[in-house]
Amino acid sequence: MCALSPEIHRLILEDFPDAVLVLDRQRTILHANPAFYRLMDLDPREDIRGRQCGEVAQTAVCESQCLMRRAELDERTTVQRHSIPCQCPGVGPLCMTHRILNSSAAPGEPFSIEVFKDMADLGNYLETLRTTALALEQEKDKLAVILEGIADGFFTTDRDLLVTDANDSLLRFLRKRREEVVGRPCSEVFHSDKCEVDCPVRWTLDHGKHVANCRERVLTAEDQVRHVLKSTYLQRDMNGEPTGVIGIVRDNSELVSLQRQAVSLVKAYGFVTKNKHMQEVLDLIQTIRDTDTSVLILGESGTGKEMLANAIVQSSVRRNKPFIKINCSALTENLLESELFGHVKGAFTGAIMDKPGKFEMADGGTLFLDEVGDMSLTLQAKVLRVLQEKEFERVGGNRTLRVDVRILAATNKDLKEEIRKGNFREDLYYRLHVIPVRIPPLRQRKEDIPLLVHHFVDLFNQKYKRSIQEVSSRALALLVDYPWPGNVRELRNAVEYAFVCSNGTILERPALPTEIQHWQRGWTERRRGGDADELSPRPPETEAEELPSGDDRQRILALLERHHGNRTKVAQILGMGRTTLWRKIKELSIRENFR
Repeated sequence: MCALSPEIHRLILEDFPDAVLVLDRQRTILHANPAFYRLMDLDPREDIRGRQCGEVAQTAVCESQCLMRRAELDERTTVQRHSIPCQCPGVGPLCMTHRILNSSAAPGEPFSIEVFKDMADLGNYLETLRTTALALEQEKDKLAVILEGIADGFFTTDRDLLVTDANDSLLRFLRKRREEVVGRPCSEVFHSDKCEVDCPVRWTLDHGKHVANCRERVLTAEDQVRHVLKSTYLQRDMNGEPTGVIGIVRDNSELVSLQRQAVSLVKAYGFVTKNKHMQEVLDLIQTIRDTDTSVLILGESGTGKEMLANAIVQSSVRRNKPFIKINCSALTENLLESELFGHVKGAFTGAIMDKPGKFEMADGGTLFLDEVGDMSLTLQAKVLRVLQEKEFERVGGNRTLRVDVRILAATNKDLKEEIRKGNFREDLYYRLHVIPVRIPPLRQRKEDIPLLVHHFVDLFNQKYKRSIQEVSSRALALLVDYPWPGNVRELRNAVEYAFVCSNGTILERPALPTEIQHWQRGWTERRRGGDADELSPRPPETEAEELPSGDDRQRILALLERHHGNRTKVAQILGMGRTTLWRKIKELSIRENFR
C-alpha cells in the first residue's frame, strides 16, 4: 500500500469533519478518517484497511448502484447522490460523494475517495432552526406585548427617519392616531426643539451610538408642550448594516413641573408668572425658536401679545434680522395696503416718491401683524399671496418683488367665528394658524397677580425714584379679587396710578383707581343680594365720577366729553386698553370734537 503525503494525511485524518474513505481501483479501503469510524460506530482500534468499502459502509447502493462503478462507466470525475439508506445501526440517510483522484493508478494505489455526510445531522439542524424560529416568533410576540404594556413610549424609524412603528403608550402621549404617526417623518410626529439642531435619532444613525435620556420639548396634537427624555438605539440587519433607529420616550413633564414649583417664579422675556398655562406658553417659545413657521398669537387685549411676539423673535434664528410691526386696526384699508406693500410714485394723490412697504422692510426677518382680525378681505387675499408665493407688487406698480419673511400675527377676535360670519378668509386662517399660541387672561391666572404687582412696584420705584416698600394686604386682596377686563395692561396702569397717588412707603387701598375700589363695593353688595357674577366689573359709583348709563356709544361719548377727549383717562375708567378704546370709537363711528 502506498503512503499518503503529509498534506493528504492532515486533510483526511485530522481536519476534515465528514467521513472519508480512500480506495484503490478494486474498491479496497486504503485509509479511513476518524469521522468515518464515528459515523459507522466502529471501534477506533479496528483496522479496516484491506476490506471492501461495500462490506464496511453497507449502503443501499453498494451492490447494485455503486458510485465508483457509475463514475467509471460514465467517465465522470465526480458522482454524488443524496438520501441513501444505510444498514449500519444508528446511521440515518447519507449524502455520498465519489471522486476519482487518479485514473491511471496501479492496483494498491489511491484511486478515489468517498465522502459520507449524515443527512440526519442536516435534518436535526433544520429542525433546530425551525424550533429556534418558532421560539423567536414567540419571543417576538412576548416582546410586542411588553412594548405595548410599558408606560414609556416606543417607536422605530427607517434610515430616512420615517416612523415605522409606535406603541400605544406613545400614541396616547402624543394624542395621535396610528395613521398620524406611522409612515410620517419623525420631526412631524414630535415637533421637538431638537429636530433642527441636535436630533438624537439622526445622531444615532450617523454615529452608530446610542443616546441616553436626551431632554426635549415636544408638541402633542393638542398643541401642548411636554417635556420628555428620549433614548435612541441603532437597528442593524443580519449583515450588521444600519437599518434605522429604536427610540424610547419617557414623559418628564411632572418632574420639570415639580422643579418649577420649587423655584415658584419664572421671569422670562419680560413675563412674570408661576401659572402653569403661562409657563407652557413660554416653553413653546423654546420649542419653535429654530423654525420659520407662522405663529398666531391669540388672547384678549392687554394680555401681552406684542410682548410675546418680541420674545419669539428674540429667541429665533432671525433675531438679528429686521423685525417690523404694524397694527392692522389702526389704519384705513388704503393706507394699510400702502404700508404693507409700499407704493410707487404717482400711485395716488400725495405719492410723490416710491416708498417700500413693511414686507420689503422685513425681508429676511419677521413681520408682526397685530390685530390681524381687523384686516379687510381684499387685503387678506393679498397677504395670503405673499404667504403662499412670497411675492407681491407695490401699489400702483407692475414689478413683482420677492421676499423671505416670517409672519407672526395676533388678534383678540375669535377668527373661527369671523370665518363663519364671512369676515375672515379660511385659507388665510390656516396659513397663520400653523402654530397657535393662546395667552390666558389675567383672571385665569390669579396666582400671578401678587407677583406682577410687586414686579411693577419695583419697576416704578426705579422710574419715579421712590421707595415704596410694600403693598398693604387690603390693597393686594382687592387687586387679586378684581376681574381685570383690561388684563395685565390694566393692572400695570392701576399700580402706576396708585404709585403716583401714594405719599408714604406703603401702597394702600385708597390710592387705587376709584373704579377698582368701587367695583369691590358693588361686588360685595351683589354677593349679599345673591348675584354671583364675579367676572363683570360693576361701573364705579362715586360722587366724583359716575359712569353714564345707556349703550356703549352714548357712554363713551359722554366720558370723552367729560374728560375733554382724554382717551387715556376714558380707557382707564372703562377698564380697557387705549388701543381697544380707539377701535371701539372707530367701530361705533364716534366723531370727536372736544377741544
